[in-house]
Amino acid sequence: AADTLAAVAAYNDGEDIDLPARMAELKSEFESFARADVNDPSLPCNIEELLAEAEDDSGIHFRLNSLNRSMRPMRGGDAILFAARPDRGKGTFIVSEATHWATQIEAEFGPDRPIVLMVNEGPGKRVWPRLFSAALGVGDDELIHLSNAGVLRQKYATAIGGFDNIRIVEIHGQGPSTIEKTIRRLNPSILVLDMLANVRWEARNGATRTDQIVEQQAQWARDIAVNRDIVVM
Repeated sequence: AADTLAAVAAYNDGEDIDLPARMAELKSEFESFARADVNDPSLPCNIEELLAEAEDDSGIHFRLNSLNRSMRPMRGGDAILFAARPDRGKGTFIVSEATHWATQIEAEFGPDRPIVLMVNEGPGKRVWPRLFSAALGVGDDELIHLSNAGVLRQKYATAIGGFDNIRIVEIHGQGPSTIEKTIRRLNPSILVLDMLANVRWEARNGATRTDQIVEQQAQWARDIAVNRDIVVM
């Protein structure tokens, strides 16, 4: 209760605080506390299921064989940080991999569990041509030819296993509470935050350095992956 009153007071005093996000965080903490008094908090031992996953190599595989050789397939609960300097191909990597993952998600997560690309660096609409190009393995000239022939959308849908298997959402200026509402609505299998460091963030525990804030953002992303049993990148 004291934390709730403190957050409201800070908001009323004009402090830069994301009040809905803080209220949601306190609600989650309270519910976890309440469940701990009622439910057995220990995890069941599903060793056979876990070993079966390892044996049959189940999960979402990468397009790049170098990653398949060095990493196990992606599964719900995984949080992956992909980082590189500007203009080193991060966006190209994401659209290439996403169009490869898209044909695998229904077998791993079930129907109606899209890949959601959350974009906050540039206009989201500019991602579409890159997705179509990556999915079909062609450049802009061929995309124009296919569009003029009236077959572009169908070819793209076939290539990724369904037109809506990949969704694009702009999150410019948004903080955790708004982003989490979208996640609950779309129920993704794989969530890509492009980019995590641009998420509007209220630093906690006196964090002032960029590395401290990014660490808090990464922890938030990890919590989403585990709590919703999805892949977050």
